[in-house]
Amino acid sequence: MIDVQARTPGSPPVRATTLREEAFRALRRAILSGQLAPGARLQETELAEMLGVSRNPVREALARLESQGLVRSIPNQGARVVHPLPAQVQDALLVRAQLELLAVRLALRKARLCQFDPLAGIVAQMHALARESQASPPEAGVHGRMNLLDIAFHEGLVASAESESLQHTWNAAAPLDLIFVHNMAVSPAYADHAAAADAEKHARLLAALRSCNAPRAEAALKDHFIAAPREGMVSLDAASAAILGW
Repeated sequence: MIDVQARTPGSPPVRATTLREEAFRALRRAILSGQLAPGARLQETELAEMLGVSRNPVREALARLESQGLVRSIPNQGARVVHPLPAQVQDALLVRAQLELLAVRLALRKARLCQFDPLAGIVAQMHALARESQASPPEAGVHGRMNLLDIAFHEGLVASAESESLQHTWNAAAPLDLIFVHNMAVSPAYADHAAAADAEKHARLLAALRSCNAPRAEAALKDHFIAAPREGMVSLDAASAAILGW
């Protein structure tokens, strides 16, 4: 069953545009968390029933997901969650790195510590999940839940720049999505120590951001991208770093 955020009882009827957005967010969240695995078939009727909506919002959500590269429609077979190729993921990683570097530079021009408060809350959730993972069975979905927190952190980093143009570009490119779908496909196993390592990696980046020291923050961001990944996962290599001028 796909998680869907419940609406407040007694609230007014939801507009069609809101239903489309809710369907899109729920399906994207299910894909990025691994609930809908790479290659999974996406049937409109089944998804509509799971989400409690008609087929129209689901159809529009799938079209939007396809435009962002998360879903692929195959003639006579319907829609499926993509299986990203390493080259596609590497391209997305380059775009993501450049946009996040710009976000850091814009955010630090304002130099307000409170800009990064939402990120601190996310890191706290990561540490809590890491502690929980030590007592959880592998099937508890820790990897997918950490993915969603990871995504929220980097989306929050971009939002901290307070740039409408950057936000629009980020939303259109959706560079995180292919990366996380690829990582779930090639590295579904998630060892106990991996959650703690992921939480600590984001804590180090947050500390550098909150220092309001631009060289330190940029260096931490570069380290975050170039750090050795788990087996099979993609990270910036020397050639990619050179393209970015890193």
